[in-house]
Amino acid sequence: KESQGKEKQVLQETVKKERVAAQQIKNTFSDIQEIHFWEYTKNPLTGHITVSVSVETDDVKKSEFDVDMGENDDRDEKYSGSGELPKLIEGKTENKIKVIFSDQSEEVL
Repeated sequence: KESQGKEKQVLQETVKKERVAAQQIKNTFSDIQEIHFWEYTKNPLTGHITVSVSVETDDVKKSEFDVDMGENDDRDEKYSGSGELPKLIEGKTENKIKVIFSDQSEEVL
């Protein structure tokens, strides 16, 4: 029971950080239609959370990458991810986009 409570807390914390990351991605790349966060891991020593993300654009191109989020990453700044930079066009997406979080909840940003 206690481990289920901890897992639920980590998931809630992760979704909060994913919301910030989604806004960062939206403010960094243009023509985004959907962002889907689909897998996360938390490093128990550092507290960092790594989330796998797929991003679809207006022309149905799909990019996948990981986003690293630390304990205090509640800022709405530019994209910071790990691995190769996604093959997306730099700019800002002005239209509303669909975001699917790790807990499978959805939101329009």
